[in-house]
Amino acid sequence: NNRVLFLSSLGRYEDALDDFRQAGADNPFGGQLSEIPLLNETATLVVLGRLPEARRAARGLTGSAASYAELILLATEGRWAEAESVATSAATAPDVPAWLRMQANAVIASALVSRGARTAADQRLRAAADSIGGAEGRWYEQARLLLALAAAEEPRPLSPRVARDTM
Repeated sequence: NNRVLFLSSLGRYEDALDDFRQAGADNPFGGQLSEIPLLNETATLVVLGRLPEARRAARGLTGSAASYAELILLATEGRWAEAESVATSAATAPDVPAWLRMQANAVIASALVSRGARTAADQRLRAAADSIGGAEGRWYEQARLLLALAAAEEPRPLSPRVARDTM
């Protein structure tokens, strides 16, 4: 699985896809550990634009992994109202893992941008950064910077709490 993550980072998605499938088949542990390669396979299929295949692969996922797959599929399909609804549920659930909460907040911000609410999207990400700090806060700040870059705007100031982390 880690080797194919490296292949993905090099843009070798087709090679990675075959290896994600093999990693899932070779996993002797089952359970949640067998979902990691399947989730990565689903995400790779999304990157390749092979959404029907991604939806089929995602059927084997459960819990947080299934929620994440649904988020990326809805967002990729531009189904923003549905994506925002799923993301809001994930972002506010008390037992959701931090990685899914971060992705859910990013999808909510993206949905806001799709409606022309760029400032509200930035505020959402900044509030999330202010509430957490550390590595997760820095992730939200990076999302804010990417949002500014995509909008061809000057980045807004970093959250003071996160700015301290980067000095």
